[in-house]
Amino acid sequence: MYQRFVGCLVIFAILGAGVSCKKIGTPGPGEQNLAVQKLTKTDSIPTTWGKLVSVSSAPGIENWVQLWFQDDGGVIRMVPYNVSDNFLSGQGRIISRD
Repeated sequence: MYQRFVGCLVIFAILGAGVSCKKIGTPGPGEQNLAVQKLTKTDSIPTTWGKLVSVSSAPGIENWVQLWFQDDGGVIRMVPYNVSDNFLSGQGRIISRD
């Protein structure tokens, strides 16, 4: 009897969780995507990007790391770097701070 009750409870919890989910929409008028900055050369980073503050990697994306830079104004920039083939991505992302 107890196992049947727990089984029903689990089924209702799963069904309730499915009903409460909603699709994530596209960014609205008040939301923005990160700005993209094209790199003119893929073998160097502009000095205006500031100092390298971090290097990170994402699980499941082999051979790529993300280089994070911060300039004196507090603007953060990220550019992907391919470790195995030794080249920078052609574009970086800009995170400005208010």
